[in-house]
Formats: sequence, structure tokens, C-alpha cells
Amino acid sequence: MNMSPKILGLSRKDLSLIALNANKGREIYAAFMKKDSGPVTYEGLDKVFKLWAEAKADKKETSEAMGVLFGIFNDGESDSKNENEVMANAFGCLFGEMLKTEFGFEWQLIEDQYGTEKALIDEKTGSVVYPINSVWKRIEPELSTEPFFKPMHDAIKQHLESLNK
Repeated sequence: MNMSPKILGLSRKDLSLIALNANKGREIYAAFMKKDSGPVTYEGLDKVFKLWAEAKADKKETSEAMGVLFGIFNDGESDSKNENEVMANAFGCLFGEMLKTEFGFEWQLIEDQYGTEKALIDEKTGSVVYPINSVWKRIEPELSTEPFFKPMHDAIKQHLESLNK
């Protein structure tokens, strides 16, 4: 059965969780970028994600800074599944917050035949972006090291510009 998507509001708890995860994303970004940290950029997200993915693909322990961060976030329990979840949520929420700030999107819950997902909606155009899910798709089923934050940002920008002409 094909269900029409429903847009549901987010609770304060959901919004707080997004903010918390975005802050985790900033901490992970800073840990990987070290002296090159500065403001978070889409290109920087791609660089950090690639460094993390390559470390995982080589079955190496992630950097010492990353290990410390995952230890804090997971009460000292670090495993691959947990690490993937932290990375997807942290970078998905951070990416989403960056898109929200730049384009004026709003966080909402979208419910459809596949389940319920946090998403960003542009109320003027009806455009929907799933930043957390987008990161998950780069982690599972196969870890990707290809840049996607900057290309996805550019595609969203181009799409919105074409609709606003």
C-alpha cells in the first residue's frame, strides 16, 4: 500500500536532540581538522568524513581524538555499529543545521510507507531533504569515501534557485 507522506511537527525533545547531535558533529569536525578547524564548511565535512571512512575501511582504530569523543558520547562503549550511528546522527544533524541556516528550511518529521524520518522542508517550494538519512546511505550498506556534502549542498542550491526563478 502506498501511503501519502504526512508532515508532523517535532517536539522540543526532538529539536534538542538535533542540536545536541549537531554539536557532537562540530566536536568531531574540530577533532579531525585540528589546527585547520575554523568554521565548519561543506568541503570540510567531506574531508573529515573521508578520513573517518578510510580509517574504518582499513580496519584501523579511528584517531585518538575520535576515540575520546566516541567514548564520551557512548559512555565508554565504542563499537562499529555505535560509531556509525554517532557519525550518521552527528554529521547528519550538523549538515542539516547548516542547510537550515543557509536556505531557511524547517526541521519536521515525515511519515510515509517506509517509516518516520527527521527531514528539512522548504515551506515555499515543498522541497524535502533528509540529511541524517543521506549520511546513513554513505555508511551502509557500503562505506563511501566519495565527497557528498558539498555536491549535495550544490544540488540543493541549484534546485531551489531553479524553483525561485
